[in-house]
Amino acid sequence: MNRVALLTIGDELLEGRTVDRNAATLARAFTDAGGVVIATESVGDDVTRIADSVRRLAAAASTVVLTGGLGPTPDDLTRAALAAAADCALVSDAAMEAAIEVLTRGHAPARNRLQAQRPAHARWLDNPVGSAPGLALEIGAATVYALPGVPREVAAMLPSVLDEWQARTSARPRARRTLSVIGVREADLVDRLGPLLARGVTPEVSVTVHSGVITVTVRGTGADERAAAIRAALGDDCFADDDTTLAGTVVLALRVRRATVAVAESLTGGMLASLFVDVAGASDVFAGGIVAYHDAFKTSLLDVPASILAQHTAVSEAAVRAMASGARQRFGADFALATSGAAGPEPDGPAAPGTGWIACAGPDGASTRALNMPGDRALVRRRFALAALDLLRRQLLADTP
Repeated sequence: MNRVALLTIGDELLEGRTVDRNAATLARAFTDAGGVVIATESVGDDVTRIADSVRRLAAAASTVVLTGGLGPTPDDLTRAALAAAADCALVSDAAMEAAIEVLTRGHAPARNRLQAQRPAHARWLDNPVGSAPGLALEIGAATVYALPGVPREVAAMLPSVLDEWQARTSARPRARRTLSVIGVREADLVDRLGPLLARGVTPEVSVTVHSGVITVTVRGTGADERAAAIRAALGDDCFADDDTTLAGTVVLALRVRRATVAVAESLTGGMLASLFVDVAGASDVFAGGIVAYHDAFKTSLLDVPASILAQHTAVSEAAVRAMASGARQRFGADFALATSGAAGPEPDGPAAPGTGWIACAGPDGASTRALNMPGDRALVRRRFALAALDLLRRQLLADTP
């Protein structure tokens, strides 16, 4: 009863013009709620192909969730495809037409009336943040839910769909613990954890990697005990045992200390500051930052001696140490982070792509670290920013009484 299949609809997904955020949102939500997601598929804007996919998935799962194709444009074909899959007529709903008129204050174009069409066997699902209502209907033994493709509308409609689904299936959320790890290679983590990562037993343990951060997810009976053992084995390399980001962990640690931080960025180009301000309440601890991309501004804004740049270049331990110290002084912060390196794809003087330095300046001086990060330009920048956050996190841990 808990088998769930997901189908996202749109040519833009198949062509790579739009990232399929809905599939990830739905998969995680249904998995956490106690479902077993057996398939995640995408299909283009074609009535026959959509209908065929719905029939096939409805035969394999007890629940099918679709997103996309419920708007007013000619390529919004989900309503017609569902009618075909259910072998019923597509009808106009006068009450829904009136509701759309009220929602748009009488300014809905005639084409919006398409959104008041539904398969004869379907019922409406309320959309609290958009004009396109969702649909629910039975196809064979499966219940099919169709939601709009706009991610914020999916997020707004999902709680009510999950409530109905749980009531129908008697599914119950599985225990889940998530541990976030940085500063460890994936292969080394496997060696360190050994049997704690055993597959095919309860609780289930999975490992994923993104931008240098490893996520270990533990699901099922005994999740708390297994997660505690994994955290103990990883020590300070584990920075969170919930969904807190690395920046959120650092902000909390600074808040506890009543300390502030500033940033001086070259290679990361503002990304490090952005990670801080993504955290709600970061203004309590984040003083500000300077993006000194050109060497002249490393001197004029961060007081990096020109002699250091001339002798060692901007991609050097001496330069990044001076940048961090300069930012700390400029902002009057307790701590400051700095980044400098070659983001690629071309070298920066003698510095190869992906190489550079980070620094953390604090009340007891500055610590530095050389980095050699693989990846494209965007990934290198993100990895440097995360490494700088981790440098500060470990400094704060070392200073904790």
